[in-house]
Order: sequence, then structure tokens, then C-alpha cells
Amino acid sequence: MTPPLRRTVTRLAAALALATGFATPARGQGVECLVYLKNGEVVHGRIPDRPPDASVTVATSGVAVRTFAMADIDSIITVRRLEPTVASPARALRPRSVMLGLSAGYSHGRSETGSETTGSSEDVGASASVEFFVAPGLALGASARVSHSTSNSTYSAPPAHGTTTTGSTSWGIGPYVTYYLGAGQRTRKVAGSLYPYLAAGVYFGGGSDSTDAEYFAPGYGYVDFIANSFSGHSVFVEAGVMCMLADWAAIAAGVSYTDESSRRRSASMSSIQPEAAHGSTRYVDVQLGLRWFLY
Repeated sequence: MTPPLRRTVTRLAAALALATGFATPARGQGVECLVYLKNGEVVHGRIPDRPPDASVTVATSGVAVRTFAMADIDSIITVRRLEPTVASPARALRPRSVMLGLSAGYSHGRSETGSETTGSSEDVGASASVEFFVAPGLALGASARVSHSTSNSTYSAPPAHGTTTTGSTSWGIGPYVTYYLGAGQRTRKVAGSLYPYLAAGVYFGGGSDSTDAEYFAPGYGYVDFIANSFSGHSVFVEAGVMCMLADWAAIAAGVSYTDESSRRRSASMSSIQPEAAHGSTRYVDVQLGLRWFLY
């Protein structure tokens, strides 16, 4: 094959590869071009958007580059001008975006009263939420949750001893507000971006619990079953961090502190007439959840 014919065939093959997408230029500022060498080779890539000097450096991929002396180049054909990559705030946290969430929480604690009573408690819960962003990083939300807790305590003051076991199920629904720090900052990546957040809100709800109590001493035994129903509200604050997995999904982890106030109505075997009383509970939860974004 004669050199002119070989050069023509090579140029046609390069143009065909470019048109069908087999040759992909590196992204960034500059111009996408075809560099025709005098030896018949055609190189597709990116060169800086400036007049060439004694040599030309061509970026053929994200990391690979080739440099050619101008004396070895037959011609350079510009395909298109490449726009520089511009950083922008994460789309997920912009105004009018909506975030859906599912979270699970767990807490465990131990208690001791003097040297006679010791106990432990566990609480597991789940919640679903929706947030609407009204400003970069600032969202108004609503959440519904349900939780179940168990606690056990042991009383030992020889010769007397006893145990108490309590199981409780509660539910709640209410509004809250969340602010994600750094949501207005510009970033070139989405996956892996971290956004610390602060949240506060209130739940309104209720639930029920039951307690089995047994105490024994020489010549004395006491067994009782106590059933409670309660309603009230709880105020919570939460701090954590959200990690973006993609522009539409994220994972979040946080720690929340809750102050719960309730009105309890109790009835037991030893007291058939129900009694009403006010109660207050404070606890700390570890939260882990997934987030999905709608635009």
C-alpha cells in the first residue's frame, strides 16, 4: 500500500472510531483533536487550548499522555472545544429537593441503686421520615417511629430478694428540622462527600407496658402484675453525619438524646382501680439509616 493511500485509510479509521465512540477524550479544559503524524499514525486526545510550540503533548486518557515534536506532525484537526469541569453544590441538598429516610436505633444501659438493686435495659426502634429542603442544607421534616424496650432488675438484700421485668411498646409521630453543614459549598464529587448535621424535633404518641414483680423473704412473698398505658410527647436533639453514596442515595449515622414526658394509667392485681400518674424518661439512642433523594 502506497504511503498516501495508507494515510488516507488511517484517517478514515480514526474518524470512524471517533464517530462510533471507541475513542474517548480525556475530560478537562482544552480541545479534543486528531493529531496526524507523518509516519501515518493518528492520535486522538486532548491538547491545551493554546498555540503549539516546539512540541505537542496529547492526553490520550485520564492519565496517559504522549509528546510529539512539531517536525513529526503532519496536521492537527480540532474536533470540539472542551468546557472545564465546574464544581457546584450537591444537588441532593438544594432547595425543593425531597429526601426519604429509613432508620433503625438501638440503646443499651445498666443501672444500679445503692448496693441492693441492679438492672439492665435494651431499646430497639425504627422510623420513617420525609424531608423537604427550603434552603441549601436546611430541611423541614416529619417522622413516624415505633420502638420496643425491655428492662430487668434484681433486688438482693439477704434474706430478701426479688426480680422485676418490664416490656414496653411505644409509637410517635411529629415534625422536626435538620441542618446539614457544608451543603452550600462547591464540590466536584458526590460519592464520598460528608455532611455533618444537627436535628431537633418533637414526637406525639403513646404506648403500653407491663411489669412482672416478684419479691420474697422468710415468711413473706409478693407477686404482682402491673399494666400501663401512656400518652404524651417527647423532645429530641440529634447530631450525626451523612455520607453520600451517589447523587440519589446516602447513609447516615447519629446519636440522639430524648426527653419523654407522659401521663400513665396503671392497673395491677393488688390495685384493681386504675391510677393515673405523670412520668418522665430520658435516654440516648444510636441511629443508623439510609436516605433517598427525589428531585
